[in-house]
Amino acid sequence: MFPGLIRSHLREGACAAARATQIFGTGTASATPFGGREAFAPLMQFERWASKKQGGSTSNGRDSAGRRLGVKKFAGEHVIPGNILVRQRGTKFHAGENIRMGRDHTLMALVEGFARFHIDKLTKRRYISVADTRELATQKIK
Repeated sequence: MFPGLIRSHLREGACAAARATQIFGTGTASATPFGGREAFAPLMQFERWASKKQGGSTSNGRDSAGRRLGVKKFAGEHVIPGNILVRQRGTKFHAGENIRMGRDHTLMALVEGFARFHIDKLTKRRYISVADTRELATQKIK
């Protein structure tokens, strides 16, 4: 049945079941649902051979990969059409001239030029645009 897991007295119990069948005349061993071993069920004890008990489970231990958000092209860097300037969640930066905003708020260049970061004084919003020259892209607005 279970080699190595059942104690040796079960083998004796099996012989005793065969003798009981002969003495009491209960018929074949398969005539009952348990094969004629109902009376010997308490004798079936299993030995545990594991060296360690099983450890408990935890509900932690998983994490998602980083989303690689942030500025990809900085002020004054050369950009070509389709270059991603910023990957963001929400509108931390807004689209300025020659910039398109994707559906996940990614800002990308529409024309060739240089990345320009600037702040609108009225709305206090940060904008990214594409300037024609590097000097225009890197100049400070007073």
